[in-house]
Amino acid sequence: MDASLLGGSAAFAEDAVTPVAEAPAPETKTVLKKGKFVTVKETPKKPRAAKKTAAPKKEAAPRKAKKEAAPTKAAAPAPAAPEPPPAPPAPPPPPPPEVLAALDTIKAQKAKKAVVKPPPPTSAVAPAPGPKAIDPKAVAPAATPAAAKAAPKAAAPKAATPAPQAAAAPKAAPNPPSPKAAASAKTAPKAAAPAPSPKAKKLSAVESAELELKAAQTKATQAKLVAGNAKGKAATEASLKAVKQASEAEAKASDKLTKAKAADAKLKAQARAAEAKAKEIALKQRVSQRASLNDAIKKSKADRDTAAKSASAAGNVASAASTEAVKEENAVKSLKKESDANVAKVTKEAAAKLAQVSKEEADKVAGAKKADAAAAKVLANSKAKLEAESGKKKPDAKKMAKLKNDVREKAEKAKAAASKAAAATRDAEAKVAKAKKDSAGQVEKASKAAANSLSKQSKVAATKAEKAKEASGKATAAKKALADVDAKLATLQKELAGLSK
Repeated sequence: MDASLLGGSAAFAEDAVTPVAEAPAPETKTVLKKGKFVTVKETPKKPRAAKKTAAPKKEAAPRKAKKEAAPTKAAAPAPAAPEPPPAPPAPPPPPPPEVLAALDTIKAQKAKKAVVKPPPPTSAVAPAPGPKAIDPKAVAPAATPAAAKAAPKAAAPKAATPAPQAAAAPKAAPNPPSPKAAASAKTAPKAAAPAPSPKAKKLSAVESAELELKAAQTKATQAKLVAGNAKGKAATEASLKAVKQASEAEAKASDKLTKAKAADAKLKAQARAAEAKAKEIALKQRVSQRASLNDAIKKSKADRDTAAKSASAAGNVASAASTEAVKEENAVKSLKKESDANVAKVTKEAAAKLAQVSKEEADKVAGAKKADAAAAKVLANSKAKLEAESGKKKPDAKKMAKLKNDVREKAEKAKAAASKAAAATRDAEAKVAKAKKDSAGQVEKASKAAANSLSKQSKVAATKAEKAKEASGKATAAKKALADVDAKLATLQKELAGLSK
């Protein structure tokens, strides 16, 4: 047996052919059960005289191993007489490094809960012709669940065979598989690979190569275990061939992993270079943007100062214009009040003057009428005296002439008084009419002057109010412009702060 191909499994081969002289002590053995390498403790059976076993009835493991080994192993010829108990065997060697590495790998796979399972073997070792041919599945078991369960059963007859039996019957050849077992092994359908879960994580090339390498290492370790437990020339050659194939597959998987890691490192280096280039470009862009933003902020601050000055000036102008407008409005109100008072005064004075003129003229007319009435009365008395004298039987001619002369004088005086009274009445009416006209003219003149003055003042006030309104609009526009500049400046400063983070 080639120890370089078996590696750490050479110890198993040496242990398999070492004769034992004493009763074996309990030992441990690493076997594959349900796709996992486990270490089990075995108590070898004592020598038996016939077909009956000397193992205690309470230990179920030897009986189970015996039942599993029964279909593939023929009954060995019973010895003529029981031999003395052999010497105790040497302590079992520790598991080889490959087995320990495989156990660590399986534990790591179980911890990661890997979804992808190792692919099935692409080639199988053909059984050698002759009665010593072995089952291919016992040499290189498949990665399916059925094969994983069948692997420990195939290795059980040789692994569970105690050393005393090997010493008692060294010439016993391993039994070939039965025709039914071989036919069932050839016609058994392969277990379908489980469908990938929709939530399964997509593996990278390196992870996939690592899984393939672990699977190849597991198969190599498994083949070495089978080769270490193989007996017979044909089984040994087949197991060595399986070990060689498994080692080649492991080498290929290792080379694939190396290439995948190199490609991944190259991709990562390219990604780092691209990331560094992108960072450099982004840094340059940020520097350029920061410079542009600083210039824009500087210009915006200058614009804000100008806008603030304009807004302040516009506000001052608007305030002054508003003050002037209010002042003119108050002046209009004051002028109107003054004008109304002046017109009322002129009207009152004109009415008083008209009343005085009317009274004076009325007094004159009354005096003239009174003088006219007195003259008429005197004339009437004179006439009465003349009539009385003339009515006498013997009027006095001298007296009659005097009375007639007196009547003529009184009549002239009465006529003059009546004429004077009529003239006074006409003159009074004319003077009163003139006084009324003058009074109305004064009132009209005062009202017109007040209206003209009020109109001029109102126009001035309206002009001032219009200017105040215009100045207020300009001040509002200046404030809005200042607010817009402030908002733009705040936006630029916010963008600059975002670049600084």
